[in-house]
Formats: sequence, C-alpha cells, structure tokens
Amino acid sequence: MDRHEDLPELIGRLAGSISTFIEAKFALLRLEIDVRLRTHARRAFLYVAAACLVLTALLIASVAMSFGISALLERRIPDAEARRALAFAIVAIAETAGAAALAWTARRLGAGSSHTASSADPETDRPEAPLVLHTRKTS
Repeated sequence: MDRHEDLPELIGRLAGSISTFIEAKFALLRLEIDVRLRTHARRAFLYVAAACLVLTALLIASVAMSFGISALLERRIPDAEARRALAFAIVAIAETAGAAALAWTARRLGAGSSHTASSADPETDRPEAPLVLHTRKTS
C-alpha cells in the first residue's frame, strides 16, 4: 500500500526535476547566445575599425603616389597645378582599374558555381539533394 502512495510523490518529484532541468537548459542557452552575440559584436567592431584604418592608409598612399608621380612629371609639365591634377587623375584611374579587375575576378569566381557553397557536397562539388519530408495520408 505504501508503494501506491509513494507513486504520486515520485511522479511529482520527477516532474519538478524535469522542470528544473529544462529551466537550467534554457538559462544555459540564453547565456551561450549572449556570449556569442558579444563575441560577434566585438568582432564586427574590430572589422569596422580595421576597415577605417585600411581606408585611411589607402587615402594616404594615394596622396603619396600622386605627389610622387607629380615629382616625376616635373620636367615634362612645368605648371604645378596641372602636374598635380594629372598625377591625381593617374592614381584615380589606376585605383579604379584595380577595383574593376577585382570585381571582374569576383564575378568570374561567382559565375563558376551555380549553387551556393553551403548546398554543395565538398567531395563531389555537386549540390546536395533537397531534404523532402514525406507524410502519410491517413484515411
């Protein structure tokens, strides 16, 4: 008889333990998500900071190249303003050509694959078959 009376108590303790376990799992999941978000936010900030530094360096290098080209053109073009304008135009055209070449290369690399990298089998480089869930009709 004591066994039957203990069964509801055991079921109640089991339900409480399961509830505590699920709450702990959710707390751990929230903590993991928070840590990942903070990590991604830091990483994004560092990428933005690096991009700003690279952009600044590119601008300074462009100005330096322009003045260098201007110094090289000093004998051929006596007017300083015209020489600097031509030097800056040469650097701008060279940088635009470089950007166009990079864009063209990226487009060619992207056109070579008709599917995304995440849907390809890395061993065969073929797209994976889509996942299809079949359900049975009950009549």
